[in-house]
Order: sequence, then structure tokens, then C-alpha cells
Amino acid sequence: MTQKLVVANWKMNILLHEAVALLESVNIGSLHKSLVICPSFIYIPTLVDAFKKLDFGAQDCSANDLGAYTGEVAAAMLYEIGCKYVIIGHSERRISCGEDNQTVGRKLVKALESKITPVICIGESLEVRNQGSTLEHLFKQLEEIGISRNKKFVIAYEPIWAIGSGVTPSVDEVKAIFNKIKGAYPYLQLLYGGSVGPENADEFFGIDVLDGLLVGGAGLSAQKLNQILS
Repeated sequence: MTQKLVVANWKMNILLHEAVALLESVNIGSLHKSLVICPSFIYIPTLVDAFKKLDFGAQDCSANDLGAYTGEVAAAMLYEIGCKYVIIGHSERRISCGEDNQTVGRKLVKALESKITPVICIGESLEVRNQGSTLEHLFKQLEEIGISRNKKFVIAYEPIWAIGSGVTPSVDEVKAIFNKIKGAYPYLQLLYGGSVGPENADEFFGIDVLDGLLVGGAGLSAQKLNQILS
């Protein structure tokens, strides 16, 4: 049986000495689930060298190949420093950086070309949810991203309205959504994210079509991570 996957998105949090202390407190030797840590770009090489039993990912990659793109980080660079995963299309980047589904699709291609597993974020706003258009919105995202290009990637469903709010959709709602996605794309790994912590992780892990979790704030605490991973 494949282990559940937990991807911790640290966002722009934690200085290097704090990151080392946190990971030293994670029960790496007795993990019951696969753990991927996604720290800031600049800390990845140091942490990869220090924690060889963990997998690491990046929080983004460029949609371009190597070239004159100031401030960008190519997927090939991430692979070279030991990244196995990369988060693509997080709602914070869609909102603050204006990334659309086409841009996410281009990044997906670059990640796959560089032998990195993309973790592609999809999700709906509160307005879309209130209109009853969640499934239509999610499938449009998947189609425009080009989900049929390759089978080796992960989809993380994060309802935008739930991120950081402490409010989550019900387990039944998430299960219904994942059943629909899995029915159309049975080869995808499916994660749930959005205000996930030790208090509700087991409920989501109980969904048979759920392959894991994408955690934000809970990933900044060794205690909470250990509870989720136990």
C-alpha cells in the first residue's frame, strides 16, 4: 500500500537556523507517511545536504528555460540542487503574481522536462463556491493547465476561501469532489490543502481516494507535523 503524502509549504517563513531546529525535531526515523518539505529557494541546498532521509521541493519554478529572466529560478536548477517536487499555481501566486492556467501549464511542462514532480494547485473562490460552480471551475482549471500531457504529477485541491481561515469544507464535500476528479483522471495523485492541521488531518486521511495533504501553517511546527505524520 502506497504511503500517504504530506507536502509542507513553508511559504516565506522560517530562517535557516529555525528550519534546521524544526526538522531536527521531526520524527524522521519513524515516519508513517511520506514527507516533502518546501522551504525558501535559498535554503534548499543546505537542508537537502543536512537531512538526506527527507524529500524536498520548491514553492515555484519558472515557465522558461535557462536565459535572461532576472529573478527567476528554472526547474533544471531545482533538479540540480536536489528538488524532487515543485509546487505550481498556488493561489497566492495566482492572485499576487497574476498567474493564469496557461502559465501554470507552461511551468508544468518545464518541471516534467526536468524530472521533477509538479504539485499543481487548484481551487475556487468563495464567490464560485456560493454559485455552486466548484466542480465546473476545477475541471476548467485542469483542462486549461493541460492535465492530459503526462501522468506523473500531483493535484492539490485548496479551496481559496479556506486557506488560512480555519474553516474547511466538510469531509463529504471533499470526498465528492475527489471522486469526480479521480473518476475523470484516475492516474492523478490527489492532495487536500486549506486550513489542515492535526485536529482534522485524520478525517481527510480517511477519504479512500485522497493520497495526502498539502499543509501550510501546520508545517511550521514540528509538534503539529509529528501529529499529522503519526
